[in-house]
Amino acid sequence: MRKIKRQIYFYDIELRTYDKETNSYVLSKDFKKDIQELFCSFDKMPFDKEHLDYSMYLKKANGTYDFVEIDTINDNYIEGKLINADDSGLTRYEENGKIKFLKDTISSTASIAEISHFVIFLDMKVMAFEYNAKSSHSPSLANYIKTKLKMKYWIEFKNLLNKNKQKKFNSLQQIKSFKFTTSSKFLLSEKASNKGFFKAASAALDLTKRTTDVEQTITIEIKPNRITKKNKQPYYDAEELKNSINELKIEDEDTEKYFKLDIVGINELNEQIAVNYSRDILTTGITLEPDQIESENFYEKIKEAYNNIYNKYIK
Repeated sequence: MRKIKRQIYFYDIELRTYDKETNSYVLSKDFKKDIQELFCSFDKMPFDKEHLDYSMYLKKANGTYDFVEIDTINDNYIEGKLINADDSGLTRYEENGKIKFLKDTISSTASIAEISHFVIFLDMKVMAFEYNAKSSHSPSLANYIKTKLKMKYWIEFKNLLNKNKQKKFNSLQQIKSFKFTTSSKFLLSEKASNKGFFKAASAALDLTKRTTDVEQTITIEIKPNRITKKNKQPYYDAEELKNSINELKIEDEDTEKYFKLDIVGINELNEQIAVNYSRDILTTGITLEPDQIESENFYEKIKEAYNNIYNKYIK
């Protein structure tokens, strides 16, 4: 049997709690206590698809349901699973050359469950999350928490970056050029404002859509035009590009946004710097044998992956 391979993404966690006096969300003053209470809150919810407002199930736009299952909460970490249940059209399977539906052989109320494991390391406020292409992704976990525990918590998961490369990226003042690569599938659902490279990406998408519906990889390279004789090398403002990147990362309920961005710019000392933004996002792979598919093995592998990168990139 094939080995199970998963990519692990790492995130900084920003947790806010609702403050009645100011009628706003304020940064958690006791992160460990608050996030432990947050995940304990789900124990009180029933599994009820008829009354979703108070249920463990969160129905998504694609007709599937998300819910969370927590296996461990202690002073060091939280181990849990984000589970996506699909009963909108249970898959077919093959037996002796005949195609059958699972609905014909299992309970009519059952669903196909796709699982993404996660571990939250409480002291560092970092989450390691398993990327399972068929399941819901980390933005869905944030959306689940904010929806189910509305008016109590607001949570964001921000891609953890290589700390040394992050310093280089932050030092950029002006951009000489950038190259942006993404999938046409991603652009179809993009809701960010139609500015800058979004506008160029949309134009490229229009071209591909005229000839095929197959997913395309789109690369756009942009350099400022020379405007005047005096202005021989115009630049883009780095802050505007950074804001565009943040728009690109606006949470979608079921998409771990994929893009590559190569930037060449200068810092305040007029030094030229090249940064590959997307490659600086911290990810690592884990591999499990077919007989290791129990959740406890996923958690151990995820913790090993975290420990391997901690000293080099996080500490």
